[in-house]
Amino acid sequence: MLEKFMGNARPGVELGEFDLLRNLFLQYVVSEEDKMEAYETYWMPMENATGVVDGETLGRLREFLEHFLGTVGIEVIEGGKEDLREIMQGYASQGLYAGYKSWIQTLLAPATTEAEVEALIIGALTKMRDEAKKPRAKAGSPGKPPRPSKKLAAAPPQMVVVEEDEDA
Repeated sequence: MLEKFMGNARPGVELGEFDLLRNLFLQYVVSEEDKMEAYETYWMPMENATGVVDGETLGRLREFLEHFLGTVGIEVIEGGKEDLREIMQGYASQGLYAGYKSWIQTLLAPATTEAEVEALIIGALTKMRDEAKKPRAKAGSPGKPPRPSKKLAAAPPQMVVVEEDEDA
């Protein structure tokens, strides 16, 4: 089951943007068992809290991930989806993946042992999961006020029945 989220279970099938982001975090968790636990305890609940169900509604996950980066002082530069090959080769210089990569490098800079690195990553995942569970992450776009519900401005028109005169 670990290959489901850690890599390309089927050769020739590209990993998606969120697979790469997830792997960016989980690569710092040492044991396979701990990777699975981190995925189930932090990443999956974060996806669920943002409304992702079986890979659907990934736009809300993207919005949340962009919002979260903003909370740690990194702005995602809009401009379309990054080329995943460039991301994997380290050439992408903007966008969601690059923002998280930059944040993680800054986060891990003071760490000197694998245990410290793993603890910092788990702390980051915990913070992300907890932020995703806040009500604003579920309603509309994260970090923005929820959209007002649609209400009818006036009562619907009444139905008028016209009876035909049989004598006509």
